[in-house]
Amino acid sequence: MNRYVSNALKALSITMLIVTSTAQSAIIIQPVDVIIRDFHQDHPDFQNYVSGLTTGMVGSSLVGGVPDFIGPNDNSVGAVNSDTSFASWFDDCNPATPSSTCIAQYNESIGATVDTSTGELSYNSSSFFPLDSITGTSGDGDNYDNHNYFFTVQIDLDLIYDPLLNNTFSFTGDDDVWVFINGELVLDLGGVHGAETAGFNMNTVASNQGMNAGDLYSFSFFFAERHYSQSNVNITSYLSVISKGASVFILTILLFTIFRTMVDVWTNIIYIIAILTMTIGNLFAIRQQNIKRFLAFSSIAQAGFILLGIIGTSTLGMATVIYFMLIYIFSNLGAFGVVSVISDYSGKENIDDYNGLYHTNPKLSLVMMLSLFSLAGIPPIAGFFGKFFLFTAAAEQGYYWLVLIAVINATISLYYYLIVVKAMFINKNDMPIAKIKSDNYARFSLVICVIGIFVIGFFGQLFEYINNLSFGI
Repeated sequence: MNRYVSNALKALSITMLIVTSTAQSAIIIQPVDVIIRDFHQDHPDFQNYVSGLTTGMVGSSLVGGVPDFIGPNDNSVGAVNSDTSFASWFDDCNPATPSSTCIAQYNESIGATVDTSTGELSYNSSSFFPLDSITGTSGDGDNYDNHNYFFTVQIDLDLIYDPLLNNTFSFTGDDDVWVFINGELVLDLGGVHGAETAGFNMNTVASNQGMNAGDLYSFSFFFAERHYSQSNVNITSYLSVISKGASVFILTILLFTIFRTMVDVWTNIIYIIAILTMTIGNLFAIRQQNIKRFLAFSSIAQAGFILLGIIGTSTLGMATVIYFMLIYIFSNLGAFGVVSVISDYSGKENIDDYNGLYHTNPKLSLVMMLSLFSLAGIPPIAGFFGKFFLFTAAAEQGYYWLVLIAVINATISLYYYLIVVKAMFINKNDMPIAKIKSDNYARFSLVICVIGIFVIGFFGQLFEYINNLSFGI
């Protein structure tokens, strides 16, 4: 499961907003990666027994990354036979084990809908049977009405908390559903039941957990379809869907229009925020060993560079913000895409795990290097032109000290980006990550990212076009 699928949602939202350059709504379809486990009908917990909505089936905290059944082992709570049988729901499927009742597990995706004007991500299916379309499912492929009913779904994401977003999540469906934030239970719809609705507000959860803006948190979603009368899922979420880029774009429009007369006030504020964002983001990124957290904090630092274009308040500044965000989309998505492929295949997420990666996976290594070079702003990759234009826009308005600080931070970011490149191409590893054969969707997505990086960087007419559409103060 790609815990950073939210970055794909972010990038696509940004794309639609930037390309249109309006506040009009655009609807796009975004695949969300999930782990699906297929079970035999004779699993003791998967049967024609309606227990009704049963809260309190699982503990308040995840145990080993999965829900912990706390009911008695007597089939009296939520139609669960025992804690042992429950443990198999979200355990890696091993059909070779004699006691296993699991057929197989699959890394698949569901097509979520993203409204770019609101940031709403939704998935609505009155006939939710994700295994029906998978070739090779056996045993229970047609266990009732030509559908494969008995399965579980698991989604694990790492998101960045932004208190300015709507930050709500709601679910309607059957059967068991649990959602955990930072390993703590926030939504409890256990039991074999008909459609039930529940939700939560992330700002409330963050307050209860003492979370601050910019904190990284884990989002864990668990679903089980255990009864063959119906299967429906309706999910609506605003959790981290509105991206940094989309937020910046909307903020820019507000500042340049509604708060136009207060330009002297908010430019001073943005001046300070830009410095703090670049510097703090870099300081946190440079100390990370987990590559996903490393990229998350480096993204925060990138937001500081974006503010250089906004503070310029000119047409050039606005154009550079849009241009840089286009570059950022393909560069960041390319990097996260490689990380996702490697994580899904090997489960390895530390930078040291990437030692010697080029020798076993040269194509993935090259895509990662190109993406990181672009994020670092190394010429002649697209990211160099993006940062150069941002620095130019700020310098044009006389913010020389800000530009100097930005250049220093860009140099610092170059250092930690090159650490990853060094690990892949120079560091030796007696047991590097084995050769990975990614699926066609992943390969296609990475190819698009590479093409985007080169086209945006060397197609000068694109910047001229954006500049002609832009406005300033």
